[in-house]
Amino acid sequence: MPPLATVQQRLADLKGSKPNWHRELAVAKQSCNAAARGGNKQVMGNTKTVAGAREDIERFERLFRRHHAAVVAFVRRRAPNAVVDDITDETFLVAWRRLDDVPSEELPWLLSVAANVLATERRGAGRRFALRLRLHAHVRASDLHWDPTAAIETTDVRLAAALGQLRPKELEALLLVAWEELEPQEAAIVLGESPEAFRTRLHRARTRLKELLEPHSTTSQAVAVPPPNAATKGAI
Repeated sequence: MPPLATVQQRLADLKGSKPNWHRELAVAKQSCNAAARGGNKQVMGNTKTVAGAREDIERFERLFRRHHAAVVAFVRRRAPNAVVDDITDETFLVAWRRLDDVPSEELPWLLSVAANVLATERRGAGRRFALRLRLHAHVRASDLHWDPTAAIETTDVRLAAALGQLRPKELEALLLVAWEELEPQEAAIVLGESPEAFRTRLHRARTRLKELLEPHSTTSQAVAVPPPNAATKGAI
């Protein structure tokens, strides 16, 4: 029997698409069942025992159930709808393949993976769009390109305009705390920096946002960024 990775790749080739976690999980389950039926303690093509492999499968399924909705929401606020499902699937594919690397703080780690997948998608979007144009495909630029300010879901025009003037990482720092409701140490994981560096970035973002709003404000109240589809949220 060929190694598990070989089976996974052959399945992907037969489907004519890159591997995804759905197929790889199905192959893992089939391999566990086949090993159990044959009386083997070890899964062919895997360094783990049948029991260990099944524990991995169950752990991944729990991970998916707990965090799928949060990952989808994170991606949807940062990418066009056309790629949300693909980016989410790619994120969980990485989680499945690197399950032993997933820390106890699962969600921040998953969001950092999603952020990396998003960055890769954005780097390739221009090339794909140019290719489609050369092939005379009827696509709109908005299908492949995304404006970060599109994530600002608020009816407060003044706040939206101020947020749109922040640097990308300043905006991301505010949104991770306000919308994803992460603690600073968790948000730091998403951005791949130390908690101290993130707190400094968050402080600068809050200060900059307040400065942008002050010319239009007669009060010095704390600046609050509302979460999606809600009027208010705790001050940032």
